[in-house]
Amino acid sequence: MRNSLLDPLRRAFCIAAAAGSLLGLCSCGGGAAVVALVGGGVGTGGTGIVLGTVVGLGSVVVDGQSFSSATPTYYSSSGGSNGETETNSQAVEVGARVALQLQKSGNGLQPTTLLIQPDLEGPPVYDPNTGTLSVEGVRVSVNADPARGPVTFYSGLTGLDSGSAPAASASQVVVHGAFGLDASGQPYILASLIEQVPASKVRRLTGVVSALGTQSVSVAGQTIPLGPQTSVLGGQGASLGVGELVHAWTDGSNWVLSVRALGSFQGSVQMGGIAYAIGGSGFTLSGIPVDTSGLSSVPALQSGDYVVVSGHANGQGTLVAQSIQAAPATLTIRGTITGYVSASSFQVRGVPIDASQAGFPAGSSAGQLGNGAYVVIQGAVSPGNPNVISASQVQVLSTLPTGETVDLQGTIGAVSDSSHFTLQWQAEQEGNPVSQNTTAVSVAANCAYIYVNGTPTPLAAGMAVEVEGTYQDGALSAYTIKILPSAGSGGGGSGGGSATQEVSGRVYGWNSATSTFTLNGISLTIPAGVSIPSGFDNGASVEVTFTPAAAGGSGTVKDLSIDN
Repeated sequence: MRNSLLDPLRRAFCIAAAAGSLLGLCSCGGGAAVVALVGGGVGTGGTGIVLGTVVGLGSVVVDGQSFSSATPTYYSSSGGSNGETETNSQAVEVGARVALQLQKSGNGLQPTTLLIQPDLEGPPVYDPNTGTLSVEGVRVSVNADPARGPVTFYSGLTGLDSGSAPAASASQVVVHGAFGLDASGQPYILASLIEQVPASKVRRLTGVVSALGTQSVSVAGQTIPLGPQTSVLGGQGASLGVGELVHAWTDGSNWVLSVRALGSFQGSVQMGGIAYAIGGSGFTLSGIPVDTSGLSSVPALQSGDYVVVSGHANGQGTLVAQSIQAAPATLTIRGTITGYVSASSFQVRGVPIDASQAGFPAGSSAGQLGNGAYVVIQGAVSPGNPNVISASQVQVLSTLPTGETVDLQGTIGAVSDSSHFTLQWQAEQEGNPVSQNTTAVSVAANCAYIYVNGTPTPLAAGMAVEVEGTYQDGALSAYTIKILPSAGSGGGGSGGGSATQEVSGRVYGWNSATSTFTLNGISLTIPAGVSIPSGFDNGASVEVTFTPAAAGGSGTVKDLSIDN
């Protein structure tokens, strides 16, 4: 954690705990840095807050608004007293709920902090009679209608109650979505992302405080202790009280409660969520009161509508609306292709893509698809396979565009120092090499490192890596570097022709008896002699090298690594 940068925010925005206080302790470490994102209080003078759903990648696109993915420090909310854990850009997924802190930069606002904040985590409970899913006692509403809001995307799952890995039978799931109240006043989460994860002690819930005492607080029907093992986060002027919306999570020993309130913050706000408690001059959005009295016209809203409100916080806990819009119905994903298997199976920014039915504008074609090709994808969650994005249009650029985010896999060539090296990578079309490339890489000061299988390793010539960064004038400024277990046969493309291919994603359909599983819709078999790493299970995030099988068969795994 970068405590020297976080201390001023910690001092400004912690909710102090006095002896006998109803509030817990403010978290230390990274937690206080992003208190502003879940409770307001980021200060004044060219600052802002964005809360919403990721509907595009390339930059980070939140409810239709694009933000640089190069500038923020990334956090994910976690159990334990720290509240948040520093992570990296590759942890941001389509459908994730995020909060960004913005600071003035030039003529605009740039994100300085991005917090990934799911709403629920725990074992799913499915009622086949009603077809409803709940997690930690909170009902989960899945969505297949883009007019209603972001369509539910699944990661490491094939859907709610069907396919080889339904959410209904998972051991543990993480749910991202928008909080709302139904017509009877009962809480629910409109899910934008449901992902399977390995079973753990982590539990997470979002709900309204129904009772508050000196020793405990009641949220979503659960009693959470208040004491030395509980941290309470909130923005300046916010407080934990009955009727407040809170996120709560635990690692099995410590609890963290995060109050969703703007408090005394004054500044720009963009918020996407479900409208409820609709009245004559406003409504509530994710626990935040919205004042619409200053608008010349207000859309006809119904309770449960997903809307995106832009405006400003008035310093008294209210978001004063300047515009209200619907969420975009189309997902936009920009970046370089990795994990290419076919036009119906490849990845961009880690997202599985099916472009078999896509249209291509003039100058682009399916024959140009391959590892290293830069593409702009327009699409939507596939109705028949909701863990894949079905592309409606694909534009293939002939060269890497300057100023854009790219994701290149290859091997390290020459290493000048810890901040400069060259990357040797291969561009392909339909799995066939078309060019060998060498790109200079400079490592940004805020660069995050990912070590597959969790072993920190210094950069060295010949090392297989995946580098994400901003491409500018033929060079790459890296802000995320993943150290891979071995070089792919494709000379840097994740894939690499007919011999072997490489993919990454979340495991589902794992059968230990037959040593088979599925990854991004690809059936795979682990043969005798290939080591299965500790922690491999349904929901595990993995990197796999495999030999493809004939149509309808199962690919043979050559190498398998846990992605840490």
